[in-house]
Amino acid sequence: MTPTTSPDSPVELDAEGFFVHPEQWSEAMAPEIARQNGIRELTDRHWQVISYMRSTYLRTGSAPSIRTLGKASGVPIKELYQLFPKGPAKLAAKIIISRGSLEGIYPGLIMANGARMEGIDANLFFTFFGLDAINRAKHEHVKVATVGNPGLHLATWAGGFPGVSALVTHRLAAEMEQLDIPPIPEFIEMIADSGAGLYACQASVDLFGLDRDAFIPQVREIITVGEFYGLAAGGQIIFT
Repeated sequence: MTPTTSPDSPVELDAEGFFVHPEQWSEAMAPEIARQNGIRELTDRHWQVISYMRSTYLRTGSAPSIRTLGKASGVPIKELYQLFPKGPAKLAAKIIISRGSLEGIYPGLIMANGARMEGIDANLFFTFFGLDAINRAKHEHVKVATVGNPGLHLATWAGGFPGVSALVTHRLAAEMEQLDIPPIPEFIEMIADSGAGLYACQASVDLFGLDRDAFIPQVREIITVGEFYGLAAGGQIIFT
């Protein structure tokens, strides 16, 4: 498709709205592109981010991840979403995290992060052992479940040996770091900074004898299942 950013500068975009030919971009186009995306005026902070992204793309051939952008551009993630909002949420994703293992928590976090990057509203509901992801005493120590985990193709008896879970967790964490996927505490903070809501299940909190002080500050509230359904009205519920 070939939209027009100004009367004299038609550019070709792909199906997702990205430039087919990045060299067509110029600083003169930026204000009009910004207005088309709901940004009335580009400030110095906008240009700081734009310049960093352009220089990174030209140097590496790919755009930086939101994590890298928040760390290296000089503009924190929370401010990035304020500077470059995508307008009213197109959809609403409500994600339930019920498992307390590394492979049980990450899928929900990845989906929530992806939703926010697409301008989709996202709320996460942590229930049962999924509370470990937001428990200030446990969220830095979540491990891969190696006993009875069919995805590891590891005999049940072997997965139960001392140290196996820690070894698998360390290896997986190293591989995720290479892909610029942050550790759980950093990932959750990043998602919260993007505007996503984090909620703890009241029934599970009562079951495990916890209170508000047990959780990280990014948790908005402890709510009932009924209240979560109220938040989810009109949205998609994803159970991980």
